[in-house]
Amino acid sequence: MSFPPASDGMLPVGREEEPQGEARAPGRRRKAAARRKPELAGFAPGPRGPSLRERLGNRPEEVRAALARVIRALDAFGLGVEDQGNVEIVLAEVLNNVVEHALPQAPDGWLTLQLDLLPDRIAARVVDTGGPMPGLVVPPGQPQNLDVALDALPEGGFGWFLIRHLTCELEYVRTADGNELGFWIPRGAAL
Repeated sequence: MSFPPASDGMLPVGREEEPQGEARAPGRRRKAAARRKPELAGFAPGPRGPSLRERLGNRPEEVRAALARVIRALDAFGLGVEDQGNVEIVLAEVLNNVVEHALPQAPDGWLTLQLDLLPDRIAARVVDTGGPMPGLVVPPGQPQNLDVALDALPEGGFGWFLIRHLTCELEYVRTADGNELGFWIPRGAAL
C-alpha cells in the first residue's frame, strides 16, 4: 500500500486554529473555508476521493478534539455507525500512542492525520515528528490473557491488538523527520 505524499495544496479541514507555534499567512483560513464545498461535510476533494486532513500538537486534548471533529465529519458524510466506531477506535489508539510515546521525545513535535474516503475503505496516514517505535517495527499486538484473577487483569496492552484487528495493510516507516504509519479500514465489512 502506498500513500501519496502530503500535499501543501490539501485544504486544512476542521481546524479552528493552527497548533501552537505554527505560523500561517494572514487570511489562509478564510480562503480555505471559502473553497470548501459544504456538501462534503468536512471533507475536501482529493485526488482519490473526499479527503480530510488534521494537524495536531502534542497534547492529549488536541487528540480528543480532533477525534470529535473527524467523527462529526464522517457522520455528516454518511458513513455508517459501525464504520465510524471502527475508525474512532483505531484513530484513538494510534493518535494517543503517538502523543504518549513518540512525541514526548520531541517536545515541539506535531502529527498530521490524513483520511481518504474510498468506496470500499477509509485509507489513513499518520505522520509525526516524534521518536521511533521500539525496534523500528509496529508492536505485535498480541491478545492479553484474560483468564486470570480479577485483581491480576491487565490495565492496558489492548491498543495494538485492536489496531491490527480493525485495519488492513498496516505499514510503518521511520523517516529522517519522524514516523509514518499507513493503514486502511474496510467500510461496511465484518472483520
